Amino acid sequence: MAANNSYSATPERIPESSGATSPWLNIMWHCLAWVWGAAVLAAVVLFFIAGWPAVTNVVMATLLVTAFSGISLAVAHFVGRKNPSAVMGAFLAAYFVKVVGFGALIFALPRPDWVLPQVFMWTAVAAVILWQIAEMFTFARTRWLLYGDA
Repeated sequence: MAANNSYSATPERIPESSGATSPWLNIMWHCLAWVWGAAVLAAVVLFFIAGWPAVTNVVMATLLVTAFSGISLAVAHFVGRKNPSAVMGAFLAAYFVKVVGFGALIFALPRPDWVLPQVFMWTAVAAVILWQIAEMFTFARTRWLLYGDA
């Protein structure tokens, strides 16, 4: 009785990754889902604790963080489609614009009366941390085309 051995002397080739043409928008959508999901949960909880002013602060802080954090990924998406090797430089330039823009908003504009400093600050801090976590996890799962048969 011959053993049925499915082992082949020539291993099959592992197919190459098709790679994502631009993974940055996918990363941004995941980050937005994580951050806004947590913001909705925080807004519901804070509504029962502090009412509508707290909900307004959660929404505005989350909007500010997602707008500024999304700038880098949007820039990387548009730059990466034209010149993938320029993405890191685009990230650096976008980071500089974000820091200057955020600093200008903080120091140039007076604080509106509706802002609850503790709610706004802790929401912004939590949103930044969640954005970074979502960005790292999503980026780590992104498949990159490293080698092809060309």
